[in-house]
Amino acid sequence: EAHAGPSAEALTVRAQVPQPATVGVTRTDLPAGPLHRFSPGAALEVELAAGRLESRPLAAVLAGANALAVQGAGGDWEVLQFTGAEQVGAQHWRLTGLLRGQLGSEPAMASLTPAGAAVVVLAGDLARGAMALDERGLPLVWRAAPAGGPAGGPGSAEAAFTWNAAALRPWSPVHLRMAGAGGDLLLSWMRRTRLGGDGWDLEPPLGEAFERYRVEVLDGEAVVRAAEVETAAFTYTAAMQAEDFPGGTPSPLTVRVAQGSAAVGWGAAAERVL
Repeated sequence: EAHAGPSAEALTVRAQVPQPATVGVTRTDLPAGPLHRFSPGAALEVELAAGRLESRPLAAVLAGANALAVQGAGGDWEVLQFTGAEQVGAQHWRLTGLLRGQLGSEPAMASLTPAGAAVVVLAGDLARGAMALDERGLPLVWRAAPAGGPAGGPGSAEAAFTWNAAALRPWSPVHLRMAGAGGDLLLSWMRRTRLGGDGWDLEPPLGEAFERYRVEVLDGEAVVRAAEVETAAFTYTAAMQAEDFPGGTPSPLTVRVAQGSAAVGWGAAAERVL
């Protein structure tokens, strides 16, 4: 059983775990990679404490197979997938056909994750811990202990962890585009969804209590225009441009868009130079 609480004296059961997760470490550096497409030339070597990995066909990977969580140096976890797994030593695997930043984890992809990073194999038998929204951002004590017994004592392990509700944040929009019309600039994009988005025949379902986006126009690192809209489009008028850039609107133009959530605020932003 997994227990958590603000202190060791205030723990409650958060999940029942049928078996330990398969864990390990990376044995090679993991540079940043392309998003939303496979990286056939990239490879990652991992060493597992137990278990094995195997190559899977493309259709199986697109359906969720062969997923790993890799912890970056800053503590955030990137989810990646792979099509090829070659055993190169005892519990040592070389993974190829990488698909990076999965399940909305692209903000966690670092420019370089050094070798020695923690790895968790994301199999279907992983348990989900019960959390309340008001526990977001609070440092909690976590303990794993044999089921039916106390949260401490022989066979238990303890760690500190702060839940940031990353699993509830809206994913970053995609397909940011810009078109000109009479001096105005029309920005458009497509939302993604955490829930029910595996179908290919319809627009991604909303998955949030409302549809809202924050649009930011940047001048270097500075935000010169911020707006909130309720559709996946924003008209950056000629008057706005003249106010934000008296010397003329730069080309290209850097734009950032994030989707909002009633529960956890703004999600990960997509940034593009258009």
